[in-house]
Amino acid sequence: MYTRNNDQALFIAVLLGMGIYYAMYKMTHYIGLDTNTGLMTFGLLILLFIMIFFAKYVDFHIPDNIFYPILGVGLAICFFPVINDYALKASEPKFHLVYDGLSYSSNNAHQEFGPTEITVFWGKWYFKPVYMVVIGLLGYGMQAIKNKYFD
Repeated sequence: MYTRNNDQALFIAVLLGMGIYYAMYKMTHYIGLDTNTGLMTFGLLILLFIMIFFAKYVDFHIPDNIFYPILGVGLAICFFPVINDYALKASEPKFHLVYDGLSYSSNNAHQEFGPTEITVFWGKWYFKPVYMVVIGLLGYGMQAIKNKYFD
């Protein structure tokens, strides 16, 4: 049965969603990212925190000595869209065709000058495992400090 309380809850959920989207939109534009990159990063972070919640509180038997390294690698993966966006902005621009409509005919195309592919080394696919290893090692160090001083 659909009651007035459900209408109010739906209205509050829509308002909350719009507020979160607006805050994310302003934050991404403030730091120089586009909205799609912000949405992708925000979505990946939410997915990571849901996975962490289930891993810790539903008892998936993840050993405590590798939890922080796994968390660090997950965070590195969540920020790959941000790295891609900044790397594309830092890449070499060149002339390329941009199509205006749904068809790829030369009548609907015009030339633009800008980057089309990542050319800087720190944004290439082969450098991303380096980020994961470095942040995983930082997580391992944090885990060792926690085990030594806080257990």
